[in-house]
This record gives sequence, structure tokens and C-alpha cells, in this order.
Amino acid sequence: MDIHMGHFRDKGEEIEYLQQAVRQLQSQLDDSRQLVWQLNSESEEFRESSWQLEKELENSLDQAEKKNRDLRHQCNKLGKDTDVLKDKMEEIKRINDTLSSDLKKYKQMEIEWTKRIQQLEQQNDDLERALRAASDHKMTAQQHLDEAMERDVLREGEKEELLSLLQQLQEENKDLAEEIRIRDRLSSFEKSPRDLRESRTSVETQTQVVHAVQPLRNKVSRALHRTRALGRSLNCMAKGDV
Repeated sequence: MDIHMGHFRDKGEEIEYLQQAVRQLQSQLDDSRQLVWQLNSESEEFRESSWQLEKELENSLDQAEKKNRDLRHQCNKLGKDTDVLKDKMEEIKRINDTLSSDLKKYKQMEIEWTKRIQQLEQQNDDLERALRAASDHKMTAQQHLDEAMERDVLREGEKEELLSLLQQLQEENKDLAEEIRIRDRLSSFEKSPRDLRESRTSVETQTQVVHAVQPLRNKVSRALHRTRALGRSLNCMAKGDV
């Protein structure tokens, strides 16, 4: 408030004017003080809030720095892990390439083994057919062999009978020959018509025996010939089975 000192009519008017000016100044001073106090209060509040905000910002900054350090640490760790993973990926790729190559080889081997198995199965079928044919042939040969052995046993029995009969006839022939020799010796000393008749009878008997034995000998010879032929046939069959 500006105080303009004008012309007053008297001292009272001047004093009153000054008093009014003083009151106005006092009022302005009070207002100014109030404003200063209010400003101080607001300033204090601002400083307090600024301090708190600063603390909060510092805390936030510390937390942010700590978080940043943690993030950097994690980032470094992730970088190292990434490098490790890259190495592992390269190793896995190399292994995968090797496995792919091996798989191609195994597939090719599988194809070859499949063909080989099919060939072996075909050969096995052929062998089974040949085995069945050989088994049938063996059974037939065994049957023929059994029949031949049965015939051989029968012929062996016939042979034994014929040999026994031949031996018996030979013994009888020997006895007759001995008897003839004895009679011949006796006839050399003395011969009579009766002795001559007996001698002729003995000779005729011996001749009959010889004629009777001859067919038996022929029969035995034929039996032996058939037995030898049968033995040769059996040997050939046995070699064929082997």
C-alpha cells in the first residue's frame, strides 16, 4: 500500500490518515507474516515430502540398481547358459547328423537284411520241400529195405535148410562111398555073382544119390547168387540214402 502524503486540513486529519495507513500496513504485515508462515509451512511440508520422496527415490534407485545388478547377473548367467546351450545345440546337431547318417545306413542294412531273409526263407522252403522229398524217398527206401531184409531172412532160412540137407546128403554120400570102397576091397579077394549084384546095386544107389544131390546144389547156387545180388542192391540203396 502506497502512502501518499497530501495536503491535510489539520493535524487530526493527518494523524487519522497515518493511523489508518499504519493499520493497513499492520494488516498487510500480518497478511505477509501469515503468508510467510504459510509458505514456511508449505516449504517445510515440501521439504518433508521432498525428503520422503528423495528417500523413496533413493530406495527405488537402490532397488532399481539392485534389480539392475540382479538382471545383469541373470543376463550374464543367461548369456553363459545361452553359450552352453549353443554348444549343446551344436553337439546335438552333430549327434543328430551322425544318427541320421547311421539311420540311413541301418535302413539300407534293413533293406538288405529283408532281402536276405526273404532269400533265406525261400531257400528254407526249398530245403523243406527237398527234406520232405528225401524223407519220402527214405521211407520208400526203408520200406524196400525192410521188404528186402524180410526176403533175405526167408532166403537165409531156405539157405540154412538147403545147406543142412546138402550136408546130410554129403555125409550119406561119404558113407556110401566108404561102403563101396570096403566092398571093392572085399571083392578083390573073392567075387561071387551075388557080390557082383550087390556091388552093382551100391553103384546104382550112389549114382541115384548123386543125381538127387545135383538139383539141390543148383538150387543152393541160385539162392547164393540171389543173396549176393540182393546184398549189392542193399548196399547201393544205403549209399543212395547217405
